[in-house]
Amino acid sequence: MQAKHAYLNTRLNLLSGWMKRTDLNRQLIRKADARPDDLLSQAGLPQIFSGLLSQPDEFDRQLHQLFLHEVTLLLRATTGALREFVIQWLRQYELLNIKTVLRARAYGEPIDSTRITLLDIGGYASLSAETLLAAEDVNEIFRVLEHYNYAGLAQKARRNYQEQQNIFDLEAMIDRQYFVDLMQHFQFLDPAHKKALQPLLGMQLDRVNLLWLLRYRLNYGMDTSHIYYLLAPTGRWLDKAVLMTLLHQDTMEEMLQQLPPAWHKTVAGKQQLTRLENAADQLLQNYYMGLFRRSPDSVVRLVCYLWLRQHQLKQVAIIIKGRELGLESSMISDAAGLEDQDQAGSNPGGELNLARAG
Repeated sequence: MQAKHAYLNTRLNLLSGWMKRTDLNRQLIRKADARPDDLLSQAGLPQIFSGLLSQPDEFDRQLHQLFLHEVTLLLRATTGALREFVIQWLRQYELLNIKTVLRARAYGEPIDSTRITLLDIGGYASLSAETLLAAEDVNEIFRVLEHYNYAGLAQKARRNYQEQQNIFDLEAMIDRQYFVDLMQHFQFLDPAHKKALQPLLGMQLDRVNLLWLLRYRLNYGMDTSHIYYLLAPTGRWLDKAVLMTLLHQDTMEEMLQQLPPAWHKTVAGKQQLTRLENAADQLLQNYYMGLFRRSPDSVVRLVCYLWLRQHQLKQVAIIIKGRELGLESSMISDAAGLEDQDQAGSNPGGELNLARAG
């Protein structure tokens, strides 16, 4: 076991060279008139990406493949429940494909245009994209899912769709079930790993529930009981009592005032959901980056790395697409969530320090 953790830490150290430059994504935006080959290399991207700068869709697909390759390398250093937990975490990509096909079938979109939007997840797929695409309608997709690893999800999805007849609601239920299943896998981890990972995963669940709650209530006007049903398992600071308190407020400002101090300091004054989401992401980024650099626990570092690398590559994809579209730097920065770069921090004790940096 000791050797496995040493091997995992070695793998993580080799892959994390891009973390040495915290301003890389900002530099990618600022050097709009230059070939950013060197910056891409420093961001941990192979040379092939330099030739894809004018093809943002292909650039995005290659980023996805790069990430899966890195996860595969890390999985070689894991076994048992930890390996299964990481594979379950990766299920988010297959669920994205399932939701895409469900939406396409519900709205009668062409198969070919749907096919090119699906993610290639290789050996991590439990069913092929073509199997999904062969289903003629929403109900047939449910029948297909029952024959793979999604029997429980298919039953709940069918019941939801029969009751609501609403694709958005169906997708929200699928998103919720993903986190329910992830936390079930979490329960099988070694007790020491569970204790160490609880605050990290709790932060992710806090973020998800806060954003979902605000969006469902303010953007879609859903009723309180239905919103609560669609939320993920409770996280670190946003427990059931806090979530219910938020649901009984009438405005976004009132909701934010009721947040626990850690989250209130992070999102106070953010009156747009996109800005609030960016602030929440920056909080997690700084927290995870601090833990990755300080923690001797390879499992903690692994979970931090997965979130950090996924987040960084998403930002790179947004920046490259914005550059190709000729958008102003400020617009790209806003879309990539970089305007709150220095508004959250982490202290050596691993707890959140939400004072404004500098």
